[in-house]
Amino acid sequence: MTEPIATDPTGDIGRVRLRIGDTIEGKGVFPDNRNFLDAEITALIVDEDNSWQRACAAAFEVLAASWADVPDIKIGPRTESSSKVALRYQSLAMRFRTQYGGVAGAGTAFSVAFKRDDGYVTDA
Repeated sequence: MTEPIATDPTGDIGRVRLRIGDTIEGKGVFPDNRNFLDAEITALIVDEDNSWQRACAAAFEVLAASWADVPDIKIGPRTESSSKVALRYQSLAMRFRTQYGGVAGAGTAFSVAFKRDDGYVTDA
C-alpha cells in the first residue's frame, strides 16, 4: 500500500508537492512514478528567488521535459499519449508563470515534438 509523503503541507516543500500532485510515495509525477526529492524541490525554490509558487512553475517545466522524452504508443485501438501529458505540464507551467512571474524555463530548456497523423513532426 502506498503512503502519503510525510511533508508539512504548510511549508514550502509541502505547498509545491500539493500543487504539482506529488503527494503519494511511489506514485510520483515523473514517467517512472518517481517522486521529486525534497532536495530537488528546495533547489527549485531557491532558484526561483524563494517563491514556492514560481517553484511550482519550474517543477511543471521539469515535468514537461521529462514527459516529452516518453514516446506515444499506439497498439490497435489503444493509445498512450505521453506528449499530451507533456503539453499539459507545459500549459500549467505557463499558467503559473503568468500568475506569479519569473522566467519560463529559467533552469530548464525543452520542447515537445509530436507526430501528426499525416507523418509530419510539429514542435509545440
